[in-house]
Amino acid sequence: MENDIKRGYIIARYEKLLLEEKELYDGKIKIILPKSFNIMEEDLLHKKYSLYIHPDYVYTSEDTTINFNFNLEEGNILNEDIEEIRGIILKQFSRMYPSSKMEDIEILQTEEKKIGTFSFTIPVLDGYIFNKIYFVPIKIGLLIVSFNCDVFQKKEWRAILNDIILTIKEDI
Repeated sequence: MENDIKRGYIIARYEKLLLEEKELYDGKIKIILPKSFNIMEEDLLHKKYSLYIHPDYVYTSEDTTINFNFNLEEGNILNEDIEEIRGIILKQFSRMYPSSKMEDIEILQTEEKKIGTFSFTIPVLDGYIFNKIYFVPIKIGLLIVSFNCDVFQKKEWRAILNDIILTIKEDI
């Protein structure tokens, strides 16, 4: 079965996930995500991420194995800056994870914006985690969206991530 966000659902792990619009930053940013994904609970957020450095928002699956992380860097970011920003961060991740191959290095072009992205897989204690990072210029700065899931779910999520990111809307 082919995934099409416009139908209001996606299929992941043989399960139909209904979609809905989720709000970030007091409703200034909206994105379509699975309805069953919720904001990660504070205690789990602090266990998975540093107490001082954690995403502004984490929407997670019920079993917490699939995560969409959101961070906002305020400032004046132009479309022309996106490739350079992606390149700088790509180099940092390449140094942090030298055994991981950086993939899906591309620019998504919409009518209004350029969105930079890349992906990589890293080893963890009990397997491998697939990560994909997006750099989205918005009116008030740069929205950094990172997605992660276990490597066994990589193929199905990788196929629909760009479509999900393209649902981002600003209400500023």
